[in-house]
Amino acid sequence: MKLPTLKDEASYIIEQFKASHRDGTAWKDMAILYRNWNPVGKLINDAFTKAGIPITGHKSIEFGDKQDTVKLITFHSSKGLEFPLVAIPGVRISTDDDKAAEDEARLLYVAMTRATKELLVLESEAA
Repeated sequence: MKLPTLKDEASYIIEQFKASHRDGTAWKDMAILYRNWNPVGKLINDAFTKAGIPITGHKSIEFGDKQDTVKLITFHSSKGLEFPLVAIPGVRISTDDDKAAEDEARLLYVAMTRATKELLVLESEAA
């Protein structure tokens, strides 16, 4: 889905995650995967915190029933993990280097395959 700004992406993800939570999905069964902390990871973390949704970054994540929080994880750190609901904001593969673009596409594929039920892939026209 393409939205005007990264802030719009964050708002959209928040609404989708809130709706899923109301429908019975635990926060711990949701993840947001990002390629770069600044601006994507930071903006998402700040927006979720402001919205009152429990979110945990990759360095302080505990899996299992200990932590009922949305997980905010880099593409690289998500390898081997699965979540029923995954959002990937700020998607862009723009490079003149074919090898770099191919590597980015592979990494995005790994991130996309972390979702077991629902996947939200978002792109904005501007940060």
